[in-house]
Amino acid sequence: MSFCFRLASFCLLIISFAVTAADTGTLIQSSIIKSTPKFPGSTLAVGVTLDQSGRLWLAQVANKYLQISRSEDDGKRFSAPVIVTSEAENIAANGENRPKIRVARNGTILVTWTQLLSEKYSGNIKFSRSIDSGRTFSRPVVLNDDGRIISHRFDSLATNEEGRVVVAWLDARDRDAAREKGEAFKGISLYSSQSFDNGEHFEPNRQIHQHTCECCRTALTWTDSGPVVLLRNIL
Repeated sequence: MSFCFRLASFCLLIISFAVTAADTGTLIQSSIIKSTPKFPGSTLAVGVTLDQSGRLWLAQVANKYLQISRSEDDGKRFSAPVIVTSEAENIAANGENRPKIRVARNGTILVTWTQLLSEKYSGNIKFSRSIDSGRTFSRPVVLNDDGRIISHRFDSLATNEEGRVVVAWLDARDRDAAREKGEAFKGISLYSSQSFDNGEHFEPNRQIHQHTCECCRTALTWTDSGPVVLLRNIL
């Protein structure tokens, strides 16, 4: 199956961005100005989404466990949380890097997060799903397949109506490989993995772009042309 991304690289504090159309190779430029409201860190440390029925799903970290709950009354009350991670682990949970949650068209609940490891800035991108409306979750798996204790961070998650799931993240494997050869390398890289069966199986990792900012989070969305990923590019 074909696998292509449209890239949106942005710079100058998210004041301008550029989108490369994969089918034509043309460059579309635009400008935006955004004001960033100030919230306490805990407010932004959760992932939320709506399903096809309008139910609100919440992913949050409590006592080093990732847990999922839902609300059927617009967030006034939530169900008892269901634990996703079977063991306590260090999970990124702040405004810049927090758990992500999406609900596929068939009701499958998809969750990704960054597991923080022992080395500075190192981590794993992990994934789990529920096929029984959030009552239980599959055993978490690590999506980055290089097996190295290096930086894998700032994951993004998106899905479409046909069961395709894409996860993208910032990855230091190319930078570290270059340094081991004594070569220069600006920033790090954007990698991804995708599934064609609502997260039951994932394809091997694929490099999408090199020389991205190593501390600016990514974002994913879906268009008629496929997934679009936003990142900060180093020029």
